[in-house]
Amino acid sequence: ISPHLVDATIALEDRLFYTHNGIDIRRIIGAAIADITHQRAEQGGSTITQQLVKRMYVGSANSLERKVREAALALEIERRFSKNDILTLYLNQIFYGNEAYGAEAAAQTYFAKPAKDLDIAEAAMLAGIPNAPSQFDPYNPATAANAKNRQELVLRDMLRDHYISQTEYDKAVKEVLKYKNGSIQKDLKAPWFVDYVLRQLSNQYGDAVVAGGGLRVYTTLDYNLQQVAERAVNTNVNRADLKARNVNNGAAEVIDPATGQVLAMVGSANYYDQAIGGQYNVITDGQGRQPGSSFKIYVYATALANGYAPSNLILDKQGKIDGHPFVDWDHRDEGVITIRRALVESRNIPAILLLKQLGYDRVFQTARMMGLTSANLTPERGLAQAIGASEVVPQQHFNAYGVLASGGIYHDPTVILKVVDSQGKVLQEWKPNPGVRVLPAQVAYMISDILRPVGAALNIKRPFAAKTGTTENWHDSWLIGYSPDVVIGAWMGHTCAGGCPANVNSNLNVVWGVQGAGLIFRDIFNAYEAGKPVRDFALPDGLKKVTVCKASGLLATANCAGQTITDWFIAGTAPARPDDWYQPFRVCTTDGLLATPDTPAKFIAVKTFVVYPPGYPDDMKDKNSPPAPTQNCQLTTETIPPTLTLAQAAQADGSVLVTATATDNEAIKEVDFFLDGANKPVRLTQGPFTFVVKGSPGSSHTLTVQAYDYNPANAPAVQTITVTLP
Repeated sequence: ISPHLVDATIALEDRLFYTHNGIDIRRIIGAAIADITHQRAEQGGSTITQQLVKRMYVGSANSLERKVREAALALEIERRFSKNDILTLYLNQIFYGNEAYGAEAAAQTYFAKPAKDLDIAEAAMLAGIPNAPSQFDPYNPATAANAKNRQELVLRDMLRDHYISQTEYDKAVKEVLKYKNGSIQKDLKAPWFVDYVLRQLSNQYGDAVVAGGGLRVYTTLDYNLQQVAERAVNTNVNRADLKARNVNNGAAEVIDPATGQVLAMVGSANYYDQAIGGQYNVITDGQGRQPGSSFKIYVYATALANGYAPSNLILDKQGKIDGHPFVDWDHRDEGVITIRRALVESRNIPAILLLKQLGYDRVFQTARMMGLTSANLTPERGLAQAIGASEVVPQQHFNAYGVLASGGIYHDPTVILKVVDSQGKVLQEWKPNPGVRVLPAQVAYMISDILRPVGAALNIKRPFAAKTGTTENWHDSWLIGYSPDVVIGAWMGHTCAGGCPANVNSNLNVVWGVQGAGLIFRDIFNAYEAGKPVRDFALPDGLKKVTVCKASGLLATANCAGQTITDWFIAGTAPARPDDWYQPFRVCTTDGLLATPDTPAKFIAVKTFVVYPPGYPDDMKDKNSPPAPTQNCQLTTETIPPTLTLAQAAQADGSVLVTATATDNEAIKEVDFFLDGANKPVRLTQGPFTFVVKGSPGSSHTLTVQAYDYNPANAPAVQTITVTLP
């Protein structure tokens, strides 16, 4: 073993290794004080000898009995063995991560060289790993920075204790470590899932117990489904059309919504692809990613739980909201639309307005209750959070859709069913549980019902609901779909190991959720559901369909026929009052104005108009429905036709101005001018009724003029004259 690894280990783990008798009272006291004051202890409370005892004999259960046994055995080992023997035992069995037990295996795994040939920088890197192999893994992009920081800490400790000089320290800190090419084991099964399980075990029991404790771990993994999911991700990421749109990575997770059990987990397109950071698990690692429009379920679930209904109207109009400009994904204004349409078409502006109306606290509380406990949701980040502008951990986000699939019940995501130690003692065991209701069943059903059409383009022949998402500049493509039996979250994007540098384009070239991540979902969903009985979302009690008039949302009447919406209402929230906005009016068929007692009956029709309450916002009025007329129609029962006279006057520019004087005992409706037999007249509906004739000097033109009143039964007055230009 390289003396540098020995020095690095002692400097980091046990400075007084060669002078104590197996236990170090000062270190125990120092570690206790650091724990109380939440500061970093210079070294932990256990000596190397005690750590050896812990790994070999007594386990890591944190009890007084264990600590007493550990101390006694440490003293006995110190009495029987030399310091070098103890150090040799320790270094030859300690776990360095990536299946490497002992210094020799670690040197070969990471640097492809014997342990005796490790240089200072390499030794410092290895010495820092055993304390928490899953957190200081230099191969994992998610923890590589931690590993480098840990190495520098070890080097500082070596410098402090005079194992290396300042010059050696400076050189080692700057040294770029050359790791073994292809050192990651290539035949790992479900590697992302296994890494995640190991991390959970390490957090719960410590790396030492996980590495050498002889644990038997039973998990939720369905390996056949895992293989399906891995193929679905890899195959679709490598489609020529998607690679041409800059896709190089994908991920997926499959969850049983009835239990929260994770059945499959694919954290990248290729675990062994260092270029994309294949060991980085997109599903569980890091600070998460922006979910885009797939976040909108939390906004709409909150709305439906607080008195809104799918048939309610909301405005889709781009512009400034609270001083910030917002646009929709297609840069269109759809006007007044229903809540149902706003969600199924994933309109941005309605979601933003709903967040504003409902308030941040209520929407964020819904998100957290559904499982988004790690998302940084704060009012300071603004209304854009309604459309997915805050990062979420994908696993939490996917699992939240399980609340919808299970009818409003939340289950913690679970990967470990049982852990048994080397003596056969069951350390933990998952038990079926009813979960926690976080949404009314009626709300969960309505969201699922609204989201049924989203994945129609995937041509799946079984009931399911789905929500897509894309993020700014096409950075991510999401689709989370579910049935009563399964939740499948899928993602596509472009990644680089350790993050893409500024000169690398990590945005996709217009990859919608259905076009990208949706393909992964489709392949997994079809394989999962194959051969299973068809199950649809169960309609809960307390939900009924009610027909309402579109504009008012009140109970439909005959007046709003053809302008109705039939949709779900939670019992007790449906309108009880019949509509009174849609009102019939007697109008003239000739001009649409209000009929009067003098209007001939054959020219009267009954037409329905929406009469909005005083103060109703203009933006919320239906632009396709004209307002009720307020002026009276001029048509009467009179039978006296109009009269017409024409006069000509030469103009200075060589034209002739013809003035028509039309009179009627009631009113003139219009005057038409036909020049030289034209089929289409020049029509004037209000005076003065004049027409200018232009042409070559001396040319003659025929002008026919017709004047109409408001009674179609009366013939028009007609005059034809010849106009000769001067």
